[in-house]
Amino acid sequence: MTVKVRAFFLLATVFSLMAYAGALGQEVRATVTVNYDQLPIDKRDEITTMKDDLENYINNTAYTTIEWEGDRIPVDITIYITGKSGDMYQARLFVVARRVLDGAAASQSITWRLYDEKWQFPYSRNAVFTYQPQRFDPMATLLDFYIQLVIGMDLDTYTELDGLPRYQAARELWQLGSASGAPGYEMVSEPGDFTRYNLVSELTDLRSETFRRLLFSYYADGMDQIASDRVKSLQNIDKILSDMVRFKNSLGRRSVLLQAFFDAKHQEFADIFAGYTAGGDVFSKLRYLDPSHTEIYERAEEGR
Repeated sequence: MTVKVRAFFLLATVFSLMAYAGALGQEVRATVTVNYDQLPIDKRDEITTMKDDLENYINNTAYTTIEWEGDRIPVDITIYITGKSGDMYQARLFVVARRVLDGAAASQSITWRLYDEKWQFPYSRNAVFTYQPQRFDPMATLLDFYIQLVIGMDLDTYTELDGLPRYQAARELWQLGSASGAPGYEMVSEPGDFTRYNLVSELTDLRSETFRRLLFSYYADGMDQIASDRVKSLQNIDKILSDMVRFKNSLGRRSVLLQAFFDAKHQEFADIFAGYTAGGDVFSKLRYLDPSHTEIYERAEEGR
């Protein structure tokens, strides 16, 4: 084989791989913010590239083998660096994911609003990360865990129960962290405590399929139709809330999945139902399902 022929085949292979990667695509468009105000000034220089390093990693990684169609999932990731001990940073993580609504130009709906305060990792300037879901990395694995949850939730809003493989992938990432003994990956907790384990356990539990089907209906019959037929969409969502009440009553325990849903949705519910008169008890249902945001629902009910 001549040099030219070998070169041709090499280029063909490269372009083939690029085409394959392009076909799979990347599922997420992340914007990363790193807040290191709590660090002494002399310890900040080493992490000034963290934002770009993590955006490059997340936005150039294909987390699934799906041929991704449509827009990437918008995700805001905020990292609060709270301290440094030796070569380990302590941080809190805040993840907000959104879903673009059908039929409403530029309208988005928050799907996750997740806060995690137990994170420790080493980091060096201009770090390069690669997606290795079978190997624990103190920094990348936690980000991968939440990105899988983000993708799973997005898929669940388009097709009933379609997000399960992503939740299972997140559970496997949790298992890597648990086996390593890293903070935040503990299994032992009180039922209903908001932990990584409890959240991913509920998402992969057959008993949560009822709620996940309701989540799909919330978008398919509600939010995706709200721009074209607001009255009908709100009636549908009102009914879905009644079904959620029945789901909550059937559990007999606290649910971190319900808590996470309403942590993401409380303001959305308040906004869409402000001035709603077709159903007299919609705000009662919201207060029952989500008592921690009672004040917000009361203001919306009163038109404030």
